[in-house]
Amino acid sequence: MRQEGEAVILEPVRAAAWPEGFFEEIHISDPAFERPAQGQLPPIKGL
Repeated sequence: MRQEGEAVILEPVRAAAWPEGFFEEIHISDPAFERPAQGQLPPIKGL
């Protein structure tokens, strides 16, 4: 958080690295991990 004039600026803190064990804890085959419906793309003109 910083101030520029009368404005207060909030910026995210960027981590230097992924937390230890982060990738070992991700299981894409887990039924709780599902991608929501993405909907339909509009037609692309000229193709």
